[in-house]
Amino acid sequence: MKRDIKNKILAIRDAQPGEEILRKSLQIEKKLLALEEFAKAKTVMFYISKGSEVHTRVMIKKAMGKGKRVVVPVTKLDERRLVASELLGFDELTLGAFGVPEPKNPKLVSVGEIDLIVVPGVAFDPSGNRLGYGLGFYDRFLPSVRDDAIIVALAYESQVLDEIPNEHHDVSADIIITESRVIRPLHRG
Repeated sequence: MKRDIKNKILAIRDAQPGEEILRKSLQIEKKLLALEEFAKAKTVMFYISKGSEVHTRVMIKKAMGKGKRVVVPVTKLDERRLVASELLGFDELTLGAFGVPEPKNPKLVSVGEIDLIVVPGVAFDPSGNRLGYGLGFYDRFLPSVRDDAIIVALAYESQVLDEIPNEHHDVSADIIITESRVIRPLHRG
C-alpha cells in the first residue's frame, strides 16, 4: 500500500513543469520564512533538494543571510544513518549517497544544537504523518533530536492526502507547508 501511494505521488510530483515547481517552491519559501518558529531558530537543518522536490537552495541562502547557522544531512551509508554537517556554502558540495549533494568535508554538528529541521518526503497527511522514500534515514535520525526541535515538512498540495499509513517508528511533522497553506497538526501535547 505504501509503495502504491509513493509511486502515484512521485509520478504526479515529477510530472509538474519546472516553472510550476519554482513558483510553488517560492510560495512555500515565503511561508517558511514567515514562521515564528523559523524566526526564533538559530540552527536550521535543511535537506538539499534534487529533482522535483520543493527547492531549498534559495531558502538556504536566505536563512544564511538572516544569520542562521545552516546544517544539512550527510548520509553514512555503511551505518544506515544521517549525521548533521554545517553548510558554509554551495561550493563545498559534492554528490553523495543517492545523488544528494552534501559537504565534501563534513563539519559535524550535534543534533542537540538543531532548533528546526526541514524534512523532505513523498506524502503527508493533516495529522503530520510523513511517508518518506522508504529507506528510513530520517525515521532513524529524527528521534535523536531535541524534544523541542520543530520538524517542518515542505510539500506541494498534491502530496497532502487525507490519510497515509503510519507505523510506530514513523516520526510526524510539527508543521507542513504547501504552496497554499500551513498545516499545524495537533499531535504535540
